[in-house]
Amino acid sequence: VTAAESYNVTSITDGGIGNYTINYTKAFSGNKYVAVATTDGVTRISSLSAASAVVLVTAFEGSSVDATIVCFVAFGDFA
Repeated sequence: VTAAESYNVTSITDGGIGNYTINYTKAFSGNKYVAVATTDGVTRISSLSAASAVVLVTAFEGSSVDATIVCFVAFGDFA
């Protein structure tokens, strides 16, 4: 998994089918920030920490699927 643009993203970890962890270069001050993700499937952010966020993608019937593209943005205060 490769980021097309990596503003404050160190890496994206492929945690299995439909499971992506976005790891930040500079941590947020805590887990109280706004994150938005969109894909070509059903998308949800399953967890937020100061250093990363986990995005899960499923098909409309509920099974996990790999996304063709994942768009992600986060806004908050840095540590």
